[in-house]
Amino acid sequence: MHMVVTRNIFTELSYIIGRNRINPFVITPLRNYRIQSSSNRPMPRRFSKPPAMRDQRTPSEALTAEVKYKNEINTYERGKRRLALMMEKDPETFSDKDIEEALAYLLPSSLFAKDARPMMKHPLEFLPKVKAIQVDKDNRPLSAAFYTGFPAFYDVIHEVGEREELLMSLTLGKAIDKLSDNSIQDENSTESNQRNDNTMFRWLTFSQIKELLQEEITERQYNYLIARLERLQQFPNSDQISGFIDKYRKSVEHRQTKVKIRPLNQAGVASSTGKRKSAVANVKIQEGTGNIQINDRSLIEHFPLMLHREQVLYPLLVLNATDAYNITCDVRGGGPSGQAGAIRLGIARALLSFNEGFKDKLDEHGLLIRDPRIVERKKPGQKKARRKFAWVKR
Repeated sequence: MHMVVTRNIFTELSYIIGRNRINPFVITPLRNYRIQSSSNRPMPRRFSKPPAMRDQRTPSEALTAEVKYKNEINTYERGKRRLALMMEKDPETFSDKDIEEALAYLLPSSLFAKDARPMMKHPLEFLPKVKAIQVDKDNRPLSAAFYTGFPAFYDVIHEVGEREELLMSLTLGKAIDKLSDNSIQDENSTESNQRNDNTMFRWLTFSQIKELLQEEITERQYNYLIARLERLQQFPNSDQISGFIDKYRKSVEHRQTKVKIRPLNQAGVASSTGKRKSAVANVKIQEGTGNIQINDRSLIEHFPLMLHREQVLYPLLVLNATDAYNITCDVRGGGPSGQAGAIRLGIARALLSFNEGFKDKLDEHGLLIRDPRIVERKKPGQKKARRKFAWVKR
């Protein structure tokens, strides 16, 4: 048994020397070879690179954004010069307008969208901006989240957390004087406090947040950031940090609905027309005790359901004037839901004839806009608008 093992070892050594052309007079470590279990043949051992060597990149892979932009700029300049020579013009005075005219001449396009047409612009106009890395005197990054890959994003999350702790402490009544610190206090908070409470806001979009942070964040990170900001905005004393929140939201102007206000007639009666679906309602209002007549019937008789009655009384409930006016309606067409919506719109429009100050409150509840929803039409080859016929295999 001992002789067989020794023979196998020498057989393998001779195979290694002959196969890999190893000099037998030079000592070669055999640990660089391993023997396969299936065929018992020695194979070169493949060692994985150590972490230090694994992180090293080639010079082409280690190019910074600035160097890449320089290469793109050089490519743009070469293409611009070649395009100028093709158009028989001086490359030194070849402007952006000349480039557009040359592209329109050489590559005519009938596409309606301008973004889909061929274009040639300077790389700095559409390439993402490069944010300079802030380091100390020892070339160490100042941001604690530098090695996360998204330092600006996590810095914002950290700032949101600081302000949440501050607002929680102020809500609980703890005497924490952090507002005097310049790192926490917002400069624009006093100006934001003077803003109207009815001002509407919307959060910045995904692309706007990426441009603001100058980082390629994911949609999941964007949704998480917006959720944290919404939570921060719900604090009762969030007006003290409104300057910080305003960086990530944009004010939206509330456009009032244009309504033609009809004057009262000689008898002091206001008239208007409301429409909903296929129903049309002619409404007349005058000061009274709150009596409502619809097609010579009372409100309860015409609308048995409480839902439709609430729709008719909605404008009066908003103004707290259920007992201040007498209403007479003549409605035709549609069903109870369409008729109730048409009457509601007619009442809201007619109330403006008595006081134009009602417009802001009625418009805030959406009572001056006609509901555009209608029944979807039936499609050919289908049972209804969306319903398909039952499919039978045989």
